[in-house]
Amino acid sequence: MMKLKGFISAALVLLMLIAFPLSAAASVNEAEYIIKPEDKSIPVPVGYDIRFLDKYVDDCDEFKEYIISEAKNFNEAIDIRQYNLPVEEQVIEAIAVVLYKEAPELFNIDSIAYSYIGDTILYINIEYLYTPEEYRQMLSECEAVAEEMLADIKATPTLTQAEIALLIHDRLAMLCTYDRKMQNVNKFDIYGALIDGLAVCEGYTKSYTYLLSKMGIKSEFCASKELSHAWNIIYIDGKPYHADVTWDDIGVVAGEVYHDNFLLSTDALYKGGSEFFMNAHNTSDYSTAPQDTTYDNYFWHDSYTEIQLIDGELYYLNGRKQAIYKYNQEGSELLFEGKDRWNKYWNCYSRLSSDGENLFYSTNEEVYFFDLESRASALAFAPKEVKEKDLEIYGFMYDDGNLICDLSSTNNYFNADILRVSGKFVPTELAPPAVPENASVSGSPVRGFYIAGEELDTTGLVVDITYSDGTVKREESNIEVVRYDKEKIGKQTVVVSCHGILIEYEITIYSKGDVNLDGKVTIADATMLQKYLASIVMLNDLQKKAADSTSDGKISISDVTAIQKYIAGLIQKL
Repeated sequence: MMKLKGFISAALVLLMLIAFPLSAAASVNEAEYIIKPEDKSIPVPVGYDIRFLDKYVDDCDEFKEYIISEAKNFNEAIDIRQYNLPVEEQVIEAIAVVLYKEAPELFNIDSIAYSYIGDTILYINIEYLYTPEEYRQMLSECEAVAEEMLADIKATPTLTQAEIALLIHDRLAMLCTYDRKMQNVNKFDIYGALIDGLAVCEGYTKSYTYLLSKMGIKSEFCASKELSHAWNIIYIDGKPYHADVTWDDIGVVAGEVYHDNFLLSTDALYKGGSEFFMNAHNTSDYSTAPQDTTYDNYFWHDSYTEIQLIDGELYYLNGRKQAIYKYNQEGSELLFEGKDRWNKYWNCYSRLSSDGENLFYSTNEEVYFFDLESRASALAFAPKEVKEKDLEIYGFMYDDGNLICDLSSTNNYFNADILRVSGKFVPTELAPPAVPENASVSGSPVRGFYIAGEELDTTGLVVDITYSDGTVKREESNIEVVRYDKEKIGKQTVVVSCHGILIEYEITIYSKGDVNLDGKVTIADATMLQKYLASIVMLNDLQKKAADSTSDGKISISDVTAIQKYIAGLIQKL
């Protein structure tokens, strides 16, 4: 089970940190540890809320900002006498949580204690891990990484809070790896996650809070002592949701990111969202504040790879279908669907990556470049080890010009050897995307005859598009009308377009009242209509449309009269 760096000792240990002068009226008690350097593995207290301090201070947010600011300035004895805070367990816990959990940039703290007189806390006493110079250098490194991670997100004003949180979730999971061997000294903080790329759940959680705060999104620390685990509660449009980046980063191969624990209600988190996380959070010792179910079954739950942001648009790969979609607030648009399956099973382990301008996706044997404009694919990298060693690609990502692939002989790659190989992506080596060059009609439209006023119906029109690479694709959709005059009687050549290629075909339009469809309105049409009304003759669907000369949606003696008036010149148009 993943361990959480905690901070509240069940039994507080006495230790003198700072000597205070004694007065005749009262003596200052020795400082008691809140967090001891050797004991940092106990989670946040159940039900912790900074608002607990409301009963003691006028503005708990101001108090929080004050002690965080003092800690940033390396104050070893933060004076809080003006707040008259009592020596109570919940007050002490609240102070510890603020400094050690909710201020992720304070990774310079080694231990926290307090000094008091009687029942009143006087000072928060802090020992620091680094010198101010060392700390500021380390923090500037974190700031630089954060700025790079968030640059294109900040440049995309149309993103919603949920989309911003999604992109940061994925990028953090891609950047950091879980420290299974517990070997990184910075594994509990943002430096470990963002700079070393190696952290435990507390490092993930603090880093997510740190990055979200830079985008104006509120995040709180959530933990379970039973699970020895921590994650975030984040606020999207004012509503709280669970988000567990650590357990969405269980993958061991490149490009593998899950979304089973992202923006969930408490009920969904408790029940578990997939075969990987069924009942993963089924304890009762954590916050149940998230109740909204809006995102419990959102599109990202079927994506097992990183969501990509290119030119302000979101792209994702549905892992159940090997399908690439473009997503916006109106829904998902299918761009590509593959048919590759791994290990002869109906499973898909395709990964999606990008260089910031183009998409790349992996199949079980190769990596492809995907052109967003033409929606065509081109081979980018084919690892020779796939054939030589009978392996398949289970992990893939683009990294600074390199196409990195993780190969394995089985889909149980969690317990198998993984071979990492890479190839250079050289754009000039790729064939230019195929573009449509010409088209031919291979299937005629269902309708070739119309009554004046009707819109053109292309149903049944089948077009074969020939591309520059010689491939031919059959289209029955994506057809747009370019030229058509619905009031022009007689034969006419209409023009439609498919992928920019113009196609022409001929239709015939008949006038209203031309019941016998001979191209003119005469007394013969009135006579034929009278016979139809008397059930002497039958009319087909087109003739019935022509017979409705009054355009009232029904055929009656009024239509006969209208035709007769038109022939006599009493009306000018039917």
